[in-house]
Amino acid sequence: MEEYAEKKEDEAEEEKEEKTEMKEEERRQRRKMKRKQKRSTKKKQKQRGRKRKRNRPRRRKITRRRRKKEKNEKEKKNNRER
Repeated sequence: MEEYAEKKEDEAEEEKEEKTEMKEEERRQRRKMKRKQKRSTKKKQKQRGRKRKRNRPRRRKITRRRRKKEKNEKEKKNNRER
């Protein structure tokens, strides 16, 4: 009878330990996934920012150049007419 009781206690302890290990493992996995997700969203945000930075000034430059050209052409026409 005593052996049976000891056996039961040992089994119960083992099950308890297994459960805690499983919980810890699940927790680790969740953290890992969260980190992964965070990293990917950060990457995406960085890329978006880069795109914006890259394209905006270029558009401005083009319009500035166009305005400058138009202005020069107008001035040339005015000078010719004089």
